Amino acid sequence: MQLHVERAHPGPNTGPNDSGPPEKDRLVTPMTAMPRAGTPSHDARAGVPPDAARARLEYGDGTRVLAIAGVVAIHSLGLIPEPLRGLAATPAPWVVYVMYAATRWCVPVFLMLSGALLIEPRRPETDREFFRRRLARVIPPLAFWSVAYIAWRWFVLGTFSRPTSIGAALLRGRPEYHLWYAFALLGLYATVPLLRRFYLRATRSEQWIMGLAWIGVWTASATAWSSLGTIGWRIPPDPIVFIEWAPYMGYFVAGHLLRDVRLKGRALLACLAVATVFTLGNAAALRFLATHGRGHLAGGVLGCYLSPAAVAQSFAMFLALASLIRGRWARSAIVRRLSEATYGVYLAHAMILNLFDMSGLMAAWGPGSASIVTAWLLALATSFITVMASSRLPVVGKLTGAR
Repeated sequence: MQLHVERAHPGPNTGPNDSGPPEKDRLVTPMTAMPRAGTPSHDARAGVPPDAARARLEYGDGTRVLAIAGVVAIHSLGLIPEPLRGLAATPAPWVVYVMYAATRWCVPVFLMLSGALLIEPRRPETDREFFRRRLARVIPPLAFWSVAYIAWRWFVLGTFSRPTSIGAALLRGRPEYHLWYAFALLGLYATVPLLRRFYLRATRSEQWIMGLAWIGVWTASATAWSSLGTIGWRIPPDPIVFIEWAPYMGYFVAGHLLRDVRLKGRALLACLAVATVFTLGNAAALRFLATHGRGHLAGGVLGCYLSPAAVAQSFAMFLALASLIRGRWARSAIVRRLSEATYGVYLAHAMILNLFDMSGLMAAWGPGSASIVTAWLLALATSFITVMASSRLPVVGKLTGAR
């Protein structure tokens, strides 16, 4: 384990033109955020650490950009024509399994970043201000894209034949398959005031106990639930929108607990090794199942964001990225601009992929590795260009999630 001194950088309310006394160097170790029994958290002690009110993490922008690239990669695999779609019975090229396994961390890390930023109990804002800002950012784009996807599925695809089908999709938080995340985020936002009050008074040990217990219970439940479905048990469909957030609370609070951990030397290498092992192991397992006609299991135990492998991979990637994404490039204007567009890209990219699918793009290119990667990069670039172009129009930008 190596110790290193981290020099704090300007927070969200400071910039290159702001003046003020320099912040002190602080000693950071891989154990910085681990609990000590009976020790109150920083929130419960007098004085506010230098980073207390930081609303923009140095590693946050770069991590968001990488995470959204991974999300688009996951969904780009849906362009693979039958019988490869959904990792079905016929084995696909190795790149499919590696892409699928290597991106299991992306959505959980998005949730961890949200928790790292929002749960901080010393942020200078009231509950009213918090909800006003966050809901104004999330709800208009979610409403716009929900209507857009419902119209697409009704008039173009014909998958909605009755108004009750629309109602059922909305009740499950899935006007389109990926929008569950935005509905879950709204549920997590509702818990922020309570979490802030809890963390203001809880010891560090109590904070960790709460976070790990939540993750453990839901990981065990989700794994068991998915396993029962793969052996033929009839299980209910997706949860209703009002409780969609609950399974992911563990990631949300873990982001707050791990936000200031920085790894160096062997600890960082171990973290990267964990992420690599789980990625390659998951890819090999997916390939094996598909080869033996059991590819449908990929969407169950191995494909679940709450599986033990996904939890380990997500924690390892969060810590690794928080430790590696640093310096001038991490705070560059282009990285920040791309980061600001990620919510819009998340909402819009499924429509881009729908258009690619309808155009027969993958059918024309074939299911080779090169065409799969090309389709992913093309969809990612098109989504960013579309969202960033719409941000130039204030009203359009707010509706699409670009502003």
